[in-house]
Amino acid sequence: EQCSACEELRFLVVATPMDKVARCDPVCPLGYYVDPESTRCTRPLPGERLPELFYVQLALRITIEEFAEDPRLPSRLVLATASMLKISPAEARFHNRIVVE
Repeated sequence: EQCSACEELRFLVVATPMDKVARCDPVCPLGYYVDPESTRCTRPLPGERLPELFYVQLALRITIEEFAEDPRLPSRLVLATASMLKISPAEARFHNRIVVE
């Protein structure tokens, strides 16, 4: 199905930057990144580097035991983070770094 805008957590995969209509996918193809402003899957121009990486650390209000009880929690956190940052879930990764204070 061809679209000009996608629903949340779906991204417009265009063949060229000039295309206005394309399919909406849940992740961008390999070699693409999401432009957060347009939510379009964008391929870097020749010689252009992919956007810089950054890390987000979340302070969860649950115990380690509660975290360990729900095996779906890491994937749900990735989806929520991707939605908040308006990036593809394929671009968000969960790094298991548990810090107890």
